[in-house]
Amino acid sequence: MIEPELQERIKHNHFCVRCGHATWQWKIEHLDMMGRPICLTCPHEKFWILRGNVNNNCEFYQLGTPLQSTDPNDPTHVVDYNDTETYR
Repeated sequence: MIEPELQERIKHNHFCVRCGHATWQWKIEHLDMMGRPICLTCPHEKFWILRGNVNNNCEFYQLGTPLQSTDPNDPTHVVDYNDTETYR
């Protein structure tokens, strides 16, 4: 269980894994050893984003679930990184 004070700080941070503009990348080179994606892309960023990134200065942040990669060769996994108990 996460402490209430920590949970409140997490809620007010702009985690890229909880942004509706982000897109998960499912190619094999972007997966961790457990098969979960490591990298996200964003139409408002030039570079790839790591899943633990916090960007409180992002003016485009929109709370939501990241999209899945549109590459037809990528598996269609659904990962809930909004689960703050598992991914923080």
